[in-house]
Amino acid sequence: MLDNTYSIKIISAKDTYDVRHPVLRPGRPITDCVFEGDNLDTTYHLGLFHQEQLIGVVSLMRNSNKQIQERSQYQLRGMAILKPYQGQGLGKYLIDASIKKLTELHCEIVWCNAREIALSFYKRNQFQVLGEPFSIPLIGNHFTMFRKIN
Repeated sequence: MLDNTYSIKIISAKDTYDVRHPVLRPGRPITDCVFEGDNLDTTYHLGLFHQEQLIGVVSLMRNSNKQIQERSQYQLRGMAILKPYQGQGLGKYLIDASIKKLTELHCEIVWCNAREIALSFYKRNQFQVLGEPFSIPLIGNHFTMFRKIN
């Protein structure tokens, strides 16, 4: 459980860039932090705050993966925690909040394209690998992963 110095809130797509940029797209233009679908009505962005500082983000986008049979799918994208806060178990709180939000939306399954370095994190949070690894240019090796929602 998060202590009272942490909170999770719905934020705007633009608010995610301050965390996405240094963690997911360092040294690249800030425009690389703008994802297709960021501003759709069906997209939700969650921010993890330490006191009043935004330290972590995740985006939930209604998007289907052809390898998955369930009709009601969301993609988890742009998950990031600022470097000084990494390795403290805080990402789990963003995953838990995401699952809660997706349950409210009657979503059956969530999937993501996980970086190779994040594979063990997602496995610890009940995601399973689907298919073979693949490379995203300029970013690196990824695995498609999924988690069924109750």
